[in-house]
Amino acid sequence: YLCCWKMSARIEGVQTKKAVLALRQYKQKTSKGKKIDLLGNDDVIWLLLSLKKIPPASMRPKKIALPCGLFPVESSEICLITKDNKQAVKELIEQHNIVGISKIITVRKLKTDYKTFERKRQLCSAYDLFLTDSSVYHLLPGLLGKEFFARKKFPRPVKLTKKNPKKEIEQAINSTDVHLGLGQCTAVAVGRLNFDIEDVVSNIEAACKGLSSCIPGGWKRIQTVHMKTSNSIALPLYKSLPDNPNLITTTSHQVNRKRLSKDTTVDTALSSLSPSGTAEKESSTKKIKVAKRQVKPSSHKLASVRVKGSKIISKRNRKV
Repeated sequence: YLCCWKMSARIEGVQTKKAVLALRQYKQKTSKGKKIDLLGNDDVIWLLLSLKKIPPASMRPKKIALPCGLFPVESSEICLITKDNKQAVKELIEQHNIVGISKIITVRKLKTDYKTFERKRQLCSAYDLFLTDSSVYHLLPGLLGKEFFARKKFPRPVKLTKKNPKKEIEQAINSTDVHLGLGQCTAVAVGRLNFDIEDVVSNIEAACKGLSSCIPGGWKRIQTVHMKTSNSIALPLYKSLPDNPNLITTTSHQVNRKRLSKDTTVDTALSSLSPSGTAEKESSTKKIKVAKRQVKPSSHKLASVRVKGSKIISKRNRKV
């Protein structure tokens, strides 16, 4: 088993290396005779987290810096979505010597040229990573559609108005996103299968440190951690165990109380409430029995009914 069954905030590097090697072997066995994914979505390694409690929802994802980014600037196509001031953004990129931006698209162009689902799908497939100005981030869910969410390519927000926008863009490229508040499970991209094993292990350690600060309560709120690719099985890396497994807590509504029948007495209940003596218990039980047997008769009791033809004649007893 690849799981370290202990209550620790650190995932062992030996187990992580074994898991990466197992995922590589799994891909080699299952990729024979299948079409190769040109986008490389099958190579991404994900950390699956199961939380004990759903954290508060956040509108924007939280960033976790990785030592080895998933999108190298030399071989990745990055698109930047901005306001309608495209020329001003170009001058800003040239002024601060920002590299890696392949395309700049304005919000107006998204509204006019990418209306149909087919155009949105083509845009999503054309680039590896999308960045956007934080001032227009709230407009993108309605403009881009569900294709970006399904492929995990929703744009990452950056603040271009800062003094050092180059550092802001580089941090967004070399980080991974964490979406919290959507449920008890969340997925975090931490590497690729073609990375060196040491790079994947360092990314996982950095992601674990970042997750402990992003999630309210830290590692105490994390139930399990698994590693997988998009098409593989999930390999366990961590599982939280209770601090005292022998302690069983029960509440008052979980205790099943026996119902007292009409013929039984309440000696045990009275002894627990008033432990004064047997005379008090006997007198109280007699009162209860007498109270159950006493029945108030009605003022007129129907004695008999005699039918003669179509008339009904009844005789009533006298008042008691």
